Amino acid sequence: MGRLVAQQIVSVDGFAADRDGGLEFFGDGSDWSEIDRENDAWLGGVGRILLGARTYRLFVEYWPTATELLARRINTIPKTVFSSTLEEAPWGEWEPAQLERRDPIEVVRDLRASSDGDVVLWGSLTLFRSLLEAGQIDEVQLRVLPVALGEGTPLFDRPARLVLHEATVYAAGIPVLSYGPGD
Repeated sequence: MGRLVAQQIVSVDGFAADRDGGLEFFGDGSDWSEIDRENDAWLGGVGRILLGARTYRLFVEYWPTATELLARRINTIPKTVFSSTLEEAPWGEWEPAQLERRDPIEVVRDLRASSDGDVVLWGSLTLFRSLLEAGQIDEVQLRVLPVALGEGTPLFDRPARLVLHEATVYAAGIPVLSYGPGD
């Protein structure tokens, strides 16, 4: 059975997007090379990427033609996009993403049961929140950027109890905090 790992990038004050819903703070100038090397190795055991429609639109603008370290892995891992509005989910020259309209909780249960590797969820806050509330997320990995936004879209929209399993601070000053579900 595969695990569902949600990898999220947040500001130090807990925002996953800025006031306008943008992600400009992701390009804060931090050196991601050390984190990317470790994530590249981990992605070798990932069997599927999950994305919501908005995150898919952001990703498909960048990743299919990217040349950086993570690009090949991201482009070759099968993807599922949850959307009630998209008609298709092409991925440039790569295999298109599978478009899913069924209940995400049901789909994720099936994917976890049939997967030998991990399943990763990136961004997709509505999807993240519903899967967390349904107890379907096994691990929440937060990459905390050294920037405070003061306002924006918070990662969490309601209380959630998590248990810290691991904390790693990278040379760039970015901590990666790994949490499991709490009681």
